[in-house]
Amino acid sequence: MKKPIVLLLVGHYLPGYKAGGPIQTISNLVHHLGDSYDFRVITLNHDLGDSTPYDVPLNTWVPKGGYFVKYIEKSNAIGLSFLKILRNEEYSILYVNSFFDFRFSIQVALFNFLGVLNGAPLLLAPRGEFSRGAISIKSIKKKAYFILSKLLGIYNKVYFQASTDFEKNDIISNFNISAEYLKVATDLPSASLNFDDDACIGSSDPMRANFLNLVFLSRISKMKNLDYILNVLSTIRRNIIFDIYGPIEDEEYWLSCVSLIEGLPENVQVSYLGPLAPEAVKKTIARYDLFFLPSLGENYCHAIAESLSVGTPTLISDRTPWRKLESLGLGWDISLDSFDEFSHVITSFDLNNRRSIHSRYDARKRFEALLSLPSGILANKSLFNSIIYKNSIIGSNTEVTK
Repeated sequence: MKKPIVLLLVGHYLPGYKAGGPIQTISNLVHHLGDSYDFRVITLNHDLGDSTPYDVPLNTWVPKGGYFVKYIEKSNAIGLSFLKILRNEEYSILYVNSFFDFRFSIQVALFNFLGVLNGAPLLLAPRGEFSRGAISIKSIKKKAYFILSKLLGIYNKVYFQASTDFEKNDIISNFNISAEYLKVATDLPSASLNFDDDACIGSSDPMRANFLNLVFLSRISKMKNLDYILNVLSTIRRNIIFDIYGPIEDEEYWLSCVSLIEGLPENVQVSYLGPLAPEAVKKTIARYDLFFLPSLGENYCHAIAESLSVGTPTLISDRTPWRKLESLGLGWDISLDSFDEFSHVITSFDLNNRRSIHSRYDARKRFEALLSLPSGILANKSLFNSIIYKNSIIGSNTEVTK
């Protein structure tokens, strides 16, 4: 008996990493639920912003340890070429991981609306694109598409997945979706968030001992709000080393950040260290005193989870699902309207206490207590099963694992 087939569409996927959270979200999903569903991923054959393709076979299903990935060229991810690829696949659910990605979402929704796909239900996960911060970027185009798609009814029978109740509210505030078609299922954490205790000791480099070592690790774009950090640091008088990791997604925005960096006081040393491979993320974050990410909005944010998983205190905005961190001794989630509070955390940060192995170990244990992997897995299974059962597009030789 075959498992139900979940056909996942995403613009960029492994071995790429520059597209950030959605890659990790999908990787975690197929790992945790692979025993229940036959996951198949269709994606581009290159990383975000790259022209050099991966060294992988094209247009064929490549096994990835329990699931399959099909890599296609950008020229084949548009119009009739992409429609032909989708029509040649059999699946129980078509799972789209964006709302505004034209190739892998908008045109797919149009295909679905026109009835030219195989009739299976369409499930769409916006991945934070409905947050207030995300909508504020290129807002005129986004709001125009909202209006047009509502008038045409393109998404009338499309299922939406919210990762949290916060994201559910964001979706409702922008799009009138009935409760029947809006479901909540949390993003799942990495298979192993634990890390070698010996690595979680903060800044062991003697040259950095008298500095507060800050790290930013994310895509460099308006959404991630790097300029906010730089403005905060311009007000600080203690000695700081600030390292920036991540691909430059928005070159114009990065140049504005460079201008801010050049104007920082001498006590603040800033380095841009480029993109970081996924396998190096935890070990790298563990070397810092504080992880700083005042994002304009996140539906999960794996970088925050990985920072907490290695015991590194985390300073973030209150526009993510990670809340009440200070009461848990894990860090701070602060309103972006409270600029002075961010400055206060940096100024008053206790290096000696936060660098101790015991402090980091205790923080990791408190974070692990926050995670509820079994309930998250159950919520995601419920999401898929409720759609499959209702629509009965599972094929004659498939079974649903509850």
